[in-house]
Amino acid sequence: TTQTYTVDSADEGALIVFEVTPVAETGATPGAAVESAAVGPVTAPLLDVTVIEPGTVDAGSFIDVTITGSGFAAGVGVSVENGGGPAPEVSNVVRQDATTIKATITAKSGGPPRDRSWDVRVVNGTE
Repeated sequence: TTQTYTVDSADEGALIVFEVTPVAETGATPGAAVESAAVGPVTAPLLDVTVIEPGTVDAGSFIDVTITGSGFAAGVGVSVENGGGPAPEVSNVVRQDATTIKATITAKSGGPPRDRSWDVRVVNGTE
């Protein structure tokens, strides 16, 4: 019913068809609807993280990070895992657009003092 349509995760698996129904300038009877060939099915976008900046946070502090990449959908989630010791917390996750996410990472204090590496996981969801 509009001139544009943007597919999203709710359309995954669907076929997309464009249909036009001409309307006469005079008279009440519309013309016959014409449909395009079906395209699809719609697939989930490939999610790719390329950069996380800044890449470090001191124990007992927090830092605002920018995650860049592609395929970030509405409802995207971010978590930190697989690093040993108390896992950092992720909050204030905001998808700016399909290529940028902003989030706050809070590193907990605890465990033996040493550098730790964590996996940052980005998962698309739905709103």
